[in-house]
Amino acid sequence: VASGILSVAWTRRRLQAHAPAALELMRALPAHLEYDGVVICHGSPGDVGVYVGCPFRCERALEDVDAVRPHCRVLVVGHTHVPAVFTRKRGLVRPGDTDASMGVEVELDAGDRTVVNPGAVGQARDGVLRARYALLDDDCRRVVFRAVAYDYAATTSKSKALGLPPSIAFRKPETRAQILTAKAYAKAARILLKVVANGAIAAGPTSLLER
Repeated sequence: VASGILSVAWTRRRLQAHAPAALELMRALPAHLEYDGVVICHGSPGDVGVYVGCPFRCERALEDVDAVRPHCRVLVVGHTHVPAVFTRKRGLVRPGDTDASMGVEVELDAGDRTVVNPGAVGQARDGVLRARYALLDDDCRRVVFRAVAYDYAATTSKSKALGLPPSIAFRKPETRAQILTAKAYAKAARILLKVVANGAIAAGPTSLLER
């Protein structure tokens, strides 16, 4: 979050100094767009800063679509930097190894609302140095996830030369081990919250460790 705020502040300063008209144009842009039954936004239609990366958040995002664009079938989001597909029938699906040259194809459920996250062109967060994108074919109800290699060292060097904060310019993609560790901590936190909610920790926070 902190690195994202730094990046936004850096971008705003650059636009104010070199392209104020572009900054005003960006300020006038809507929070989401619709094209042929597809809603496109950064986070969620209701909040651009929301990370739509779990089934609960995907469901809430679809509820936002129902509120603002009830006729739309597909929501395309970003922000998490992780490719994914969500439908109410199948839940959250990760496309798997998108390093394949022909991409990974995921069939979409007919008649079901869908959330699609193509991943990110930069700063991949699934442990692989690739630029991610996706091809959505709403008529055929399928999405193809693809990934291409890029010169990571050259990209970070250019970012440094432009004066980006080091936490942004030199941010490396998270490794699979880091991702699994973060997921393990998140799972442990959810279990702990359930235990607390069920009243299992009555004598204080140390009682769980004593059992």
